[in-house]
Amino acid sequence: MIRDIRLENFKSIKKCSTIKLFPFSILCGANSCGKSSLIQSILMLSQTFSARLFTDSVSLNAHLIQLGSFSDILSHDADKEEVSMVIRIDKLEDEFIDFFDEIKIEFSFGLDLKNNDINNLYHPLLTKSIVTLSKIIDGENIESSIIINRNQNSEKDFKTGNLNEFKVIELPTFVRTELTKNFPGYKIIGCEKRGVIPTSIYIEYDHTKKISTRVLDFLVNQDFYKMLARKNYITKETNPTIPNVVLRKIKKLIEDELDYEKLNFIFPVKIKKYLTQNTFEEKELINLLMQQQHENVLILMPESIVSQKNLSFPEWHKHLASLSNNHRKIIIDSINKNSASLREIWYDNSKPERKTEIYELKHFIQAARYLEKYFTYKLKYLGPLRNEPQAIYPSIGLNDPTDVGLKGQFSAAILHINKLKNIIYPSPERFESYSPFDEGNINFKRGPLIEACLEWLSYLGVVDELDTADKGKFGYELNVKTSQSDHWQDLTHVGVGVSQVLPIVLICLLSEPGDVLIFEQPELHLHPKVQTRLSDFFIAMSLFKRQCIIETHSEYMINRLRFRIAQADNDLINKAISVIFIHKESGNSMFKNIEISKYGAIPDWPDEFFDQTQQEVEKILVEGSRKRRTERMSRQ
Repeated sequence: MIRDIRLENFKSIKKCSTIKLFPFSILCGANSCGKSSLIQSILMLSQTFSARLFTDSVSLNAHLIQLGSFSDILSHDADKEEVSMVIRIDKLEDEFIDFFDEIKIEFSFGLDLKNNDINNLYHPLLTKSIVTLSKIIDGENIESSIIINRNQNSEKDFKTGNLNEFKVIELPTFVRTELTKNFPGYKIIGCEKRGVIPTSIYIEYDHTKKISTRVLDFLVNQDFYKMLARKNYITKETNPTIPNVVLRKIKKLIEDELDYEKLNFIFPVKIKKYLTQNTFEEKELINLLMQQQHENVLILMPESIVSQKNLSFPEWHKHLASLSNNHRKIIIDSINKNSASLREIWYDNSKPERKTEIYELKHFIQAARYLEKYFTYKLKYLGPLRNEPQAIYPSIGLNDPTDVGLKGQFSAAILHINKLKNIIYPSPERFESYSPFDEGNINFKRGPLIEACLEWLSYLGVVDELDTADKGKFGYELNVKTSQSDHWQDLTHVGVGVSQVLPIVLICLLSEPGDVLIFEQPELHLHPKVQTRLSDFFIAMSLFKRQCIIETHSEYMINRLRFRIAQADNDLINKAISVIFIHKESGNSMFKNIEISKYGAIPDWPDEFFDQTQQEVEKILVEGSRKRRTERMSRQ
């Protein structure tokens, strides 16, 4: 679910506080106050994440909305040539992703100042992005953030492409820790991104230092070396060799250890007694034993090995394999005991080399994939202008078997294709009574889509029966009965109400849990009774784990919502809804959350918030009273 949004310099929204969204959010206000701008920003972000072309820019013109050029969306008198957006999104319950529970994206975009091409106006570039992944662990909210800024002075490098186009300002602590451990002396050059989310960073690091941390593992563990060779790691690391100074150091360490043993060798009491009885000098015997050990050194580290300038690891492992187990153990023990000094010697005597590598940010890759899927498949939008009624509805351009189109043009085809599909849906039965409203009163049913559609269309008061027919290359026919005694008719003979409301019902009933359903002016061309009951439909869907974002001018929908809140014995509905009133102050769109009490009252009723009817009623009463007084006086 989209939790909240904040915009800056987007059309009439120069700057606004965070706009909180709920399962059922209603946007209302006067014409041209900025209601549509909020919806347009969501659609812009959606088509940016689902874009296949111009992936380096924010998508202003695509399948959901055409916003024109950057100058068309930049607020007049903006204090900077950038548009900014912040959005917070919950992870869906059925997504098996352990890295986060919530994603917050804060990004800015503007024109490429170095590009004078006119096409630049239609493809503004990302200038800054802050992505924060949040997860609750043991009751504590843990956040991981990455911040990137566009590097205005970057030049395209033939080796790195555009990887240095962005400067990485901040990385999560766990990423920094892993980089320090695996890439000594690393320096971040730039990053790659998907949409507005950084997914990889391009680093330069001390390659020689990295090899030095593993070289001892190569020396003592042949299997480890072979495993890396099989994975092409050794080839990738340019197949390191063993410097002569390291070989001589290993030999010296073994000799020093034997000398130490000679100086500190102590015979057990029983052996000393035996030596005394057999006239052996203790010192003489020690010398004999040590002499044998020094001879072993020549076996352990022969001149044929020690004299090598740069010994390959396969040659070294071949030598170790030729030794007895005891001899091999002496070498390995000596290397392990003196690992720190050997690493330092190896590093100091190796050719300094820095390399570059792309480090994948796995958590943020998952977040990018999630948002691509979320905005491509989970967001549904129906515009304010639906297609007029037709006798036959074409299916040309239909790609998604659940997409009714931005104007509802595929509604007949979608209904026909899916009419026998079994779905789970909230029933309107509960709304037909006036009993107290609580969680247990929402009835969920399973049945074919066409039955679910008919139930709700009948409750809304537009049709009593509904059917479709496939007309081949001509398209699909949609016939209805407005009453049980009526004849079947196509939509050209029953007014525009059915054609206006059917796409809304279809989108909602075919939606999945977690879907975001956005409708602009769903009440257009609908009778007040239908508008009123349409509010019930959106309440039902929002309690059915869908998020409905509605832009409306209908006071009937608002009043029905107030009635349902007052009717309820709990705060289930009140907690699920938000009514956001938008008005302009000095040309800037301002957003105000309208509080509705548990009694359905609005304590702080703002000016111009559906007060026109009340004002007209008052005027009627005043004028009616005036007219009566005038008539009485004229009779007198």
